[in-house]
Order: sequence, then C-alpha cells, then structure tokens
Amino acid sequence: MTLASGTKLGAFEILSAIGAGGMGEVYKAKDTRLGRDVAVKVLPEEFFESEEKRQRFEREARLLAALNHPNIAGIHSFEEIPSSSSFSSSTIHILVMELVEGEDLAQRLASGPLPLEESLSCARQIAEALEAAHEKGIVHRDLKPANVKVTPDGRVKLLDFGLAKIFEGDAGPGSAPSVTHSPTLSARATAAGVVLGTMPYMSPEQAKGKPVDKRTDIWAFGVVLFEMLAGRRLFTGETVSDVLVSVLTKEPDWAALPEQTPRKIRDLLRRCLRREPKQRLHDIADARLDLEELAASAGESGQLPFEETTALPGPTVGRSAQAATGRGSRRSLYLSWTITAAFAAAAGVFGVLALRGRAPAPAAGTGVRFQIAPPAGGTFTGMVALSPDGLRLAAVVTGADGRDRIFMRPLDALEMRSVPGTEGAAYPFFSPDGQRIAFFANGTLRFVDLEKGIIQTICKARNPRGGVWGADGFILFAPNGGGGIDRVPAGGGEPSRIGTLSARDVSLRWPALLPDGRHFVYFAFGEEGKSQLILGSLGSTTTVPLAPADSGAIFFRNSLCFLRDGRLVRVPFDLASLKINGPAEPLAEDVYWDLVASGYAGFAVSDTGVVAWLGGGIALSRLVWHDRSGKVLGTVGPPGPYFEPDLSPDEKTLAVSRMASEANGVGIWLLDLLRGSFGRLSLQPTAVTALWRSDGKSVAYSTYPKGSVYVRDAGTSSNAETLFENGVFCVLDDWAPDGRLFFSSVESMATFRTRILVRPAGGGTPRPVLSGPFSVMHARLSPDGRWLAYVSDESGVDEVLVRSYPGGSERFTISAGGGTQPRWRGDGRELFYVTPDAKIMSVPIATAPRFALGAAKVLFQSQILPLVEARNHYAVTRDGQRFLVNSRREDAATLPIVVVTASGAGARK
Repeated sequence: MTLASGTKLGAFEILSAIGAGGMGEVYKAKDTRLGRDVAVKVLPEEFFESEEKRQRFEREARLLAALNHPNIAGIHSFEEIPSSSSFSSSTIHILVMELVEGEDLAQRLASGPLPLEESLSCARQIAEALEAAHEKGIVHRDLKPANVKVTPDGRVKLLDFGLAKIFEGDAGPGSAPSVTHSPTLSARATAAGVVLGTMPYMSPEQAKGKPVDKRTDIWAFGVVLFEMLAGRRLFTGETVSDVLVSVLTKEPDWAALPEQTPRKIRDLLRRCLRREPKQRLHDIADARLDLEELAASAGESGQLPFEETTALPGPTVGRSAQAATGRGSRRSLYLSWTITAAFAAAAGVFGVLALRGRAPAPAAGTGVRFQIAPPAGGTFTGMVALSPDGLRLAAVVTGADGRDRIFMRPLDALEMRSVPGTEGAAYPFFSPDGQRIAFFANGTLRFVDLEKGIIQTICKARNPRGGVWGADGFILFAPNGGGGIDRVPAGGGEPSRIGTLSARDVSLRWPALLPDGRHFVYFAFGEEGKSQLILGSLGSTTTVPLAPADSGAIFFRNSLCFLRDGRLVRVPFDLASLKINGPAEPLAEDVYWDLVASGYAGFAVSDTGVVAWLGGGIALSRLVWHDRSGKVLGTVGPPGPYFEPDLSPDEKTLAVSRMASEANGVGIWLLDLLRGSFGRLSLQPTAVTALWRSDGKSVAYSTYPKGSVYVRDAGTSSNAETLFENGVFCVLDDWAPDGRLFFSSVESMATFRTRILVRPAGGGTPRPVLSGPFSVMHARLSPDGRWLAYVSDESGVDEVLVRSYPGGSERFTISAGGGTQPRWRGDGRELFYVTPDAKIMSVPIATAPRFALGAAKVLFQSQILPLVEARNHYAVTRDGQRFLVNSRREDAATLPIVVVTASGAGARK
C-alpha cells in the first residue's frame, strides 16, 4: 500500500513518502490536531492478525514511548485507523513518531567516510542514546546507519528504537530470523547482488536466531563506527546468505581504517566486534567513557586527533583550542581582517544594520557593524555572551519545539550551531580561557566543556540572576531572584554568600568582576523600583553605591558598560580610586531589556572590544486568544510588558500586571476585553500580581518587595484596602468563593524557597498549607474545594501535583518531565498546565466518587513567555475552550543580534 500526498489517516494528512521496509512504510504527515509535522509509519497488517499480537504490540510501544533522551527520536502515539475501502478491508495501524529532519548516516556514507572528528562525535552520541535505553532494559536490535539521523545542527537521533522486538512475532527464541520481515530488510534483498537493511549489522547471535540482549547493540555500534571511519560496509556479499556467512565468519579488515584512527578507538572496535557475546564489551557506557577520555586526554596534551570541537559536530565551526594557546591574538587579527573584508565585499550576506540614533563604536578607530539573524525556526531570548577574546558569540535560542538551547557562532563563520546538552539554558557566560560556557538550567548552575562536550553540574541555583567566571577558578553568581551574591568553585562545591542585602535592597544580581579579581560590581534592585550599581569586595561587607542603572554592568577598558534610560552607555571608571570619573557615552539604542527579569539587558562586551546586543528595546509581549487547537482567535490590547493575566468571572475584563510610564514602575491594570480600553487599578508603583474575587466586584493584588496585599473595588474610585502585610514578597495564587486566599510566599531570602499559605475566610493570620525543604507554588483549588493543584520542585524539576484538601494523604503527580501554572476548568473535570517547552497540556479529571486521572495530551504549542519566578502567563475561560496567552511579541523571531567590532580588537587592557 503506497499512500499519495493528501491522503487522510484519521487526524494525519500524508505529505510525502520517506521510506519503506519490512517494518512498514514511513511518511511525512501533518498532525491536523496539533498543527505539527510528524513521521507516520504504516505497519504491516500481518503483525496484528490476532488480539494477542495487538496487545503485545501496545505493551511494547508504550514502553518505547517512555524513552526520553535528546539522542532518541520519540514515539508520540499508536493509532488504529478505521477501515476504508480506499486502503484495505482491515483496520490500519500506524505509529506516530517524531519527525527528524536531516540526512541519515547511510546517505552521508554514500559519498565516503566521515571525518574522524565527526565519526567520533556521532559515535559518542549514539553510545549515550544506547546507554539511556539499556538502563531501562530496552535494546534497539536494529542499529544501522539508516536508523541514525544527523540533524542540521549536528545532533544525532536514533530512529526505530526497539521496534525489532515488537516485530519478532511468535517464533521461539531459537528460531531463525526472517529474511523478508527482518525489521527493515526488504523482500527485494533476496535478489542476487542486492543487499539491503538489517543483515550486515546483525550480531552473530541475532543472525543465528538466538536470544539477544544489550550486547547485540554493542556489536552493531562497532559495525556502524567502523563504517563511519572506513567509508564502506564491514560485512558484504552478493546475496543475503553471503552476508550472513560474512557476519558469522569473516574477520574485520582492520587495515581499512584510516591511519590517523587513535589506538584507543581501534581497541574499542575490537572489543565491540568479538563474536562471542561473553567476550564482547559488556556495557555501552564503557564505550562512551572511552570516547570522552580520548577527547579529554587529547585536550590536555594539545594534540587532538581532530581540531573541531566534539560538542559541535559537522562542518567547521572554529578551532576554539587556539584560544587557549598563544595563537589567540593572531586569530583576533585574522578575525578583524575577515569581517572587514566580508563587510566590504559581501555586505548583503551579513546584512549591515543602521542603528537608530547615534551609536558610536565602543573602541577607538573604525569598527565593523553587522547583524546575526536567529537560526532557522528559532528566536533569540536576549541572553547573549562573548568569549573574552571576542572570537565567539553564544546566545540562548528558543527553537520551534519551544525549548531553549545555547547556540554558538565563531564570528568568522556564517552560521550558528546548537551546543548539545544545553536544553533549558539561561544566562550563559564564558570561562576566562573561552573553552567552557557556564549556564543555568533546571535549578542548577552548570558548564559545558566546548572541546570535550562534557556537561558538569556545579551547584544548585533555584531562580538565578546571572554569573561571572573569575580567573581564580571561582564563579560569582546570584542564585535566586530575591537574595545576595554567592561564590562557588567552578569545579563544583558548596556556595558561600559574599554579598548581603542592605536595607535599601530587594535583590542583588548580575555580578561582574573587575580586573583585580577581588572587587566586583553588581546590580541592586531596590524598593519602589529604584535600582543602581554597587561596588563590592571579596572578604569584606563594605559596599559603595556607584550609579543609577537599569541593568547589570560589564567592565571593559577602564569603563563600565550598562543600560540607562533605554540606552547602552559606557561610563569611565578609575581602577585606582574605584570610582566613576566621567560622563556617560552612548553606545547603542534599542537594546533588549527584560523587565520581568528585573535588570537584565541583552548585551555582551569582550575584553578585545567586540560588542554584541539583541535589538528590540524593552521586552514586549502580546495577549493572544487561542482555541483548544492553538488557532489564533485574536489579540487583546496593544503590545506591552505584561505578566500575571487574570480573567474576571464574567470574562469581560482582564486584570494584568503592566509596566507604567515611569522606569521600573509596575502596576495592576484593568483591560476591557470588549472595548480594548485600559485603566490603572493599583496606586502603588510595584504592584505585581492580581486576583479577581469570585463575585467580580473587586481585585486583590500584592506588592514587591514587602508582600503587602491590598484589595480594591474594580468599578469605583475608592481607595485600596490593606488585607494583610506578609513581610516578604508573595504571589497571589487563588481566591476561593468562600473568601480563602491562597498565595505563594518566599520562606527564606537566603534560599528563595517558597511555600503555600492560605488566609482564612473572614481574615485572620495566614497559615501554611504546604512547606518543606523544597519550593511549592501556583496553588489552585478545585471548584468543589476538595483538591489543591500546585507546583513542587521536590523531584529536582517543577512538576504539577494534586493533593486532597484540606486534609487527607492522597496525592497525585499530574505532569511528567516538568510542568507549571495549573488551571482548573470551571466544572473541575479538566486540569491545564504548561510544559517547559511551552506546550499547553490538558489532563481529564474525575473527582467523584474517587479522584482519577485521564491521559495527559498536548492541546497546542504556545509562544508563551519564558517562565520566570512564580509568574503566570495565561488565563483560560471557564468552559476550557479559549486560552488567553501572554505570548512573545510578533516580531520576536526577526530580531537580530547586532555585533560591532573595533580596530582595537585583540589588544587586551
């Protein structure tokens, strides 16, 4: 059965054919429910001849769908499509899988061997995928080049994971393999001279029909690695029988390997390709360790078997090892010449940016200015970093899948490439030698070694606000949004507090070290929206205010660069007196500034005078209506810096936090959804979260930083009434019909851990509902008042849970792999939440006679703003049919990073 483009299989519309084999035909298709492209495998009907076979298939497919690893293509679902006369007389069975773009290894190898560095990088990623699956007891059984995709950004993805077991049929473990239905071996392979599919990669025990375990994957791994290095098949023959004999008897031709193949790799191949399973490499993790140790030892000796970074496989992305040697300044001159020549000869390639207003180059002499567009399908988040030598730019990019990753680009290259292992990254910064990038992800501070591709966790950082890597091997960082500055060894350890809050401060963030390595400058966000730069010192509690500012600063050539009044400026700073000693000089206009993150400006400056920033000015968002399929129904109000939207009970008015005209002034505004008119509700300059009372007559809101909670009538000009003083910042979560007010409150300014409290109906002292050695937040009471949905990070990531309320021990985990912002449907029969990759999820709920959960499903991929602190960024109507999402601005995907080089690049001061 071959399906034509446009054919409908349930909710899936066939777009084009991808391939075919014994395990079925594969098509690219459109999932019309979720609006995404997927891979659909139409399965042979003989595999579902009996109910027993169908049930066994479902069991195995469910196990495989649970695999979640960046190097494994995921299975979305198994579907049974009702019969149609246009297809066949029986039900059509399909597997819906992740669509992986790019070439497979078989296509890459058709033109010859891969470069050594690319072969080893691919092998390492394959080993990581196999290791993750083997730990769950899953064996691939059909590893071969055709089942290994290499995405355009260099990521390896394994396809058809474990499907061979599903299609074993009812034959006993000692039966011979089927030629025509060997997982992807076509029946055409029986023809003389045609060898297709699985047989050349089968382990000897698999070829004999004996029971197999993870060691069969280790054999196939060795065969694939050999083929990548040698550029030809290890086992060949004119017929399937010839290939089978070759697998069972032929000794590998080790001379076919390139001369530069390291001895460690040759030894690894010999251990993988031993025919007796008991003598074979026992665990794929050992292969992964060998590959990592090879890279590590080569990096230490300076004699790499390849020059490209293993973290970024594929075409040349820059020889970063040079930056750690004496060749750094020579390359800086080469970089300056390269960019200047490209600017003069091919300005259209780079796209020269004419900045609005005056924006002189940051260093003496004439510089070159160009712009870098986001990677295809991606959006810059505003988080940028430059290596100290100014040769490489790192930026966090939100991909089409909603996940944030670090992308890196040598400035003498033409494209950015993702850095593997940096999913969920925020606020990256380079090590002094430029060989590592530190970043925050999943409540931790980590770094990635760009030469070895190794990710290391340094310490915990619940809600971070930037960091800097000192030459002494220590990192200064702000571990949360409401505390001080910590110091931690870059190799890992327990942080120690060095900067403490003063009476005027709410939060310390965005530290920057001065050249002496002892003094540092940080941004202090103060009460009533006042903020400034402060000078601190290691080993001393003395601090000195320096200047009003809207962002953290970067020290560069006897000056501080920071944002003030919407401009990037450069202020002279005397290192001897540690004082500002001159007026500000403007560097650039329209620099990205994130209000929600309070004081983050998207710019970077290298030691050599290269400056980079994301354009766009203040981070704006759009309030966008969607239906359950994600279809855009319209927008509300103009673009603006919004957060914490809350719908009135009659769904005619929106209470939303919005930046006012004054700097850092944030207030609660009411937006008439019918007329589009705005009116300010709060009078305080730092009102940040709001909730409607169930009768729709008044709105409660809290203020930052003291956690004062007020209530004000929504329809009159009456003054606000103080409900209570919390003492520290709190986020209003839910206001029950009986008057109970639930809120998430900071429990400790040192750890910024949050707990959930409730203020009883009629007033009184708030009491804890949930607290402990972890953070809980986002409390939402079910409409019947018996169940409390909330978010907890006790597992290491934020997850949505539900527990009985007010008493009882019943507790249920709703999300898997991360979730925040739970919302109940008006009748309590559905719970919504947001995944880390910005998908809006739905979980059916039954609360009577007992609490029961249905299967979670994706409603749509949103463009919701990134999740910061306890912020809420969407509202849902009572019937669960419409979602008002605080989304990225419409032009976000077109905003470029601007780079300005200078004639002085390369001369450090």
